[in-house]
Amino acid sequence: MITKVNAERLQKRLEELGEIGAEPGKGRTRMGFSPEYLEGAELVCRYMCEAGMEDIRIDAIGNIIGVKKGKTQRKIVLGSHIDTVPEGGIYDGCLGVLGAIECIQTLTENNITPNHTIEVVSFSDEEGNIIGGLVGSKSYAGIPLTASAIAKLPSAGITEADIASCKTDTDLIDCYLELHIEQGGVLDTQQMEIGVVQAIVGIKSYNVTVEGFPNHAGTTPMFLRDDALVKAAEMITEVNKIVRELDPDMVGTVGEVYVEPGASNIVPGRVKFPMEFRAVKTESLDKAFLHMKEKFKDYNVSFEPRTNLAPTFMSDDIKQVILSSSEKLGYKTLLMNSGAGHDTMSMAEVTKVGMIFAPSVDGISHSPKEFTHIKDVENSTNVLLHTVLELDEK
Repeated sequence: MITKVNAERLQKRLEELGEIGAEPGKGRTRMGFSPEYLEGAELVCRYMCEAGMEDIRIDAIGNIIGVKKGKTQRKIVLGSHIDTVPEGGIYDGCLGVLGAIECIQTLTENNITPNHTIEVVSFSDEEGNIIGGLVGSKSYAGIPLTASAIAKLPSAGITEADIASCKTDTDLIDCYLELHIEQGGVLDTQQMEIGVVQAIVGIKSYNVTVEGFPNHAGTTPMFLRDDALVKAAEMITEVNKIVRELDPDMVGTVGEVYVEPGASNIVPGRVKFPMEFRAVKTESLDKAFLHMKEKFKDYNVSFEPRTNLAPTFMSDDIKQVILSSSEKLGYKTLLMNSGAGHDTMSMAEVTKVGMIFAPSVDGISHSPKEFTHIKDVENSTNVLLHTVLELDEK
């Protein structure tokens, strides 16, 4: 008989944690280091205790850690996060943390002692609302924080010494696994039950400034205008065009536009906007930027680098174990990439990694309407459980 998790218990915990920071009609806001986050952390500690875990603690950066001791000190780490965006849903991050705890509780109830010690970690401030994205997993993995993140530490009552104290012994870790909702509509629209992540996209973004000349909107004829917004609109349209031509798996986005002076009766003299490209192929990211720079070189435009993140690739052997576990359980599975960042990016710098996706209904996430069916919660957590069991044997 195949060992399976208790989906009803897991769903109840997702909903109970989701009540912390909730406001009717507005989802829940449980940002890192807030009173709501600390309340949620205490609840997660209680779940870890109920699952039969030991050495349960909250470290100096707010990571929540629990241990299922195995026959050896070699570690398999399972993780995600419980902090939210403002007015978020109950599944983003939380499924990975509570699903991991459910796997441990299933092992405990079936009297299974793994060969590896299994550590479950809920990483703090993954969303980056307070100090910086992935700050908890970076601290755990011993990855230096950015200067901007370090400058924000005092606002959370944290010191650089606190950060140093959070580093784990990465030499003991054999692999890291993260279960997460997809946060997109690919699995849902293709009616697939499990996503096996191949890579997390790289990101290159720039702050773009387009110069024109501000002048009276009524008295300046069209042929004498140097309208910065018209030039910016051409550039924004070209972002959409070039990513479609370069790479079918690439996306490009301009999500904000700032117009100066910003009045209806003045020809825009300056426009600023962030331009972002995401792709698994680094060459696609480079080509898109070079295209934009060359095509609009006569537009009096500047590009200031903003973000430069390389793609993160999952371990081939872990992908195969996830696939075989899903196949054994009879689930329809899709190999896919992640367009969003995850704590897996930090852990990939110190160990082999793998990710499992559960479908998001209508591709909605970072929203009170975020939803994953209980059957998909159950299926994806069962895949996590059996991936752990198979990797533990290896």
